[in-house]
Amino acid sequence: MIRAVFLLVLLMIVPGRTTAAPVRVMVAANFRECLQVLAEQYTERTGTEFKISHGGTGQLYAQINAGAPCDLFFAADSARPQRLVADGWATEQDCSTYAIGRLVLCGLKPYPNPDGNMDVEQILQYVMRQETGRLAIANPDLAPYGRAAIQVLQRTGQNEAWQDRLVRGQNVAQTWQFLHTGAAPLGFVAHSQVMAAQLSGQDIKMGTAIVVPLELHDPVVQQVVVARNAQPGAREFLAFLFSAEGHAVLRKFGYGMPTP
Repeated sequence: MIRAVFLLVLLMIVPGRTTAAPVRVMVAANFRECLQVLAEQYTERTGTEFKISHGGTGQLYAQINAGAPCDLFFAADSARPQRLVADGWATEQDCSTYAIGRLVLCGLKPYPNPDGNMDVEQILQYVMRQETGRLAIANPDLAPYGRAAIQVLQRTGQNEAWQDRLVRGQNVAQTWQFLHTGAAPLGFVAHSQVMAAQLSGQDIKMGTAIVVPLELHDPVVQQVVVARNAQPGAREFLAFLFSAEGHAVLRKFGYGMPTP
């Protein structure tokens, strides 16, 4: 009996292990793969487990508003986290920018130009001239990367011409699938998706992948917010994400870092 009690005590004090409930995380589709890598590294180090749900930023925000349990919300914008602060779900101190997202124009084939590679505007014009030309974007009402895509069309003077030829995904994950299934030969997705595919060794079969110049759309400022009643593991994980080691993972996935 004494031996059994002794072994139980030893198991309870093994460093780097925890019996706490999993940290409940909601994450925008563009950040899912990167977060998974960070969570796996953190779990290996501390024993902390995660329960991760992903989707469009607007969809996840609606779920939180409807009472879905969540400790951490990694959004693809700053508007929804700020609304949660205004609603009292979190404090201003628990809302911060974790990454700057980059938009990429991807195509199923290369688009050559006698004078060199085409830029974003030239490719859009070239595909528009084709009868089968379709352009995949995330739903701009729900997904920040979709709003950024619309801004690119507006700033290149092509928004009206493309309106009847857009294929809209609920989020950038679905937009990515539209490209792979051939539903659209061209699409605006997150740079992190392209990097995640490359890092995992996937054969993404993309002929074109151009990081869209920042002057063509507003910055995609991505914020994370911690619930008022979040378990301690949530804030401890954020400390890891904001460390030099965490930032190295974000850069590997193509994210820009917020200005200190």
